[in-house]
Amino acid sequence: MQISEGSSFHAWVDESMRQKDIPVPMYLLGAVVANPDECDGARQELRNILPKGAPKLHWHAMEPREKTRATAVVSSFGATHLVVVGTPLDHRKQERARAQCMEQLYWRLGEMGVTKVFLEAREKSQQQKDLQLVNVLRIRKVMPERLRVEGA
Repeated sequence: MQISEGSSFHAWVDESMRQKDIPVPMYLLGAVVANPDECDGARQELRNILPKGAPKLHWHAMEPREKTRATAVVSSFGATHLVVVGTPLDHRKQERARAQCMEQLYWRLGEMGVTKVFLEAREKSQQQKDLQLVNVLRIRKVMPERLRVEGA
């Protein structure tokens, strides 16, 4: 996907770690890339799946039928999905794996012309590390200046 002149695309990013029941542990960083002006329908459909009293959808807290519905909404929505995989994962160095995956993800999102990235909320100290990494990557010129990153 390449963004046309005058378009603005955003990316929403979340992580996952797989360590059990697989031969090689891995760290995954996934992004959904879409035009924010075209997201309202999908947002509303996902809100309709939200369990009563839950502040947000979270895969581990969802029932199987909710997962099926959420997957159908996300896959039918006109978005691009990008996943960066870091393996093997040393569980003692998860933040290092995250930083390496983020570098690749930001570079690829920049190539696609994405202008804004929203990271899933983490602990405040972890979010500060994420934003410090952005500064380092900018200094090293491995992510475009136009790419803005915000903690969720």
